[in-house]
Amino acid sequence: MRIEKEQVYVKRALKGDVNAFTHLVEAHKLSTYHLALSIVKNPDDAEEVGQDAFMKAYNGLSRFKGDASFSTWLYRIVYNTALSKIRKKHLETFSMDSDTATFDLQATERTFAALVEQDRGKYLRLALTRLGEESALMVELYYYHQKDMHEIAVILGMTHGQVRVRMTRARKKLKEYLEDLLKKETKDLL
Repeated sequence: MRIEKEQVYVKRALKGDVNAFTHLVEAHKLSTYHLALSIVKNPDDAEEVGQDAFMKAYNGLSRFKGDASFSTWLYRIVYNTALSKIRKKHLETFSMDSDTATFDLQATERTFAALVEQDRGKYLRLALTRLGEESALMVELYYYHQKDMHEIAVILGMTHGQVRVRMTRARKKLKEYLEDLLKKETKDLL
């Protein structure tokens, strides 16, 4: 959705037009789900995070200043809601043994495989899982959600400079991981 159109819907929603907010939800529900999924690593939790984030956005719409685009503001809410969900789950977890960790990794790989249809995308996702969560999230925000460095800084609560440095490092590591994955794939084929 174009920023100008977003602004029109935000203004209408602020005046009490629920249908205007529904347009915003429809325009951003898929991208917020994928962002949440990249953080919480569970489809059900990602859906819940998305719903909670939209409720928070609706209830807090009067606090939207317009300094950034609505989508950037919404992504910040999704990011914080997802982190809260993870913290809550960690508090509910009593112990984490190696069998549970293996199961979670396999579930993550199945989720990525289901989302990515092409081989190239598959390898990119595998390489992303090797990056730290913050680096992978930055790469996803930049390449998949078309957020610029300034928007990523706002979403993650960092400075523009921090994002630039960390993105440079993440790209370098991502390149190394992709080369390693593709080298192993080539060996397996031969």
